[in-house]
Amino acid sequence: MAGEATYVDDITDWRHAACCARLSPVAHGRLVSIDVAALRALPGVVAVLTAADIPGPNDCGPIVHGDDPILAEGIVHYLGQPMFAVIPRTPCRAPRRRAGP
Repeated sequence: MAGEATYVDDITDWRHAACCARLSPVAHGRLVSIDVAALRALPGVVAVLTAADIPGPNDCGPIVHGDDPILAEGIVHYLGQPMFAVIPRTPCRAPRRRAGP
C-alpha cells in the first residue's frame, strides 16, 4: 500500500455516471408529489429517479428492514433525507434546484 487514496473529486475520466441527490429542506413533512419532468428534460441529464422508480423494496436498512428508505416516499423523516436522485452525464451537470412549488 502506498498510503494514498483516490477520492471521487480527483477522478477526471468519467466513464461512469455520477449521482446527485436532492435533499429535504425540512425535518419532517408530507411529501405530496414530486414533479421531475422539467429536470428529466434538461440537456445533460441521463435520468431522474424517485422512490417510484426503485425496483423492489425502497429500503437500505442494514439491520431493521423497512425503516430506512433509499428515497423519501410519502413522508420526509429528517432534514437532508434524499427525495430524488439526478444522474447527469458529467458530475458538473447536476442541476442545483430547490424542490418546491
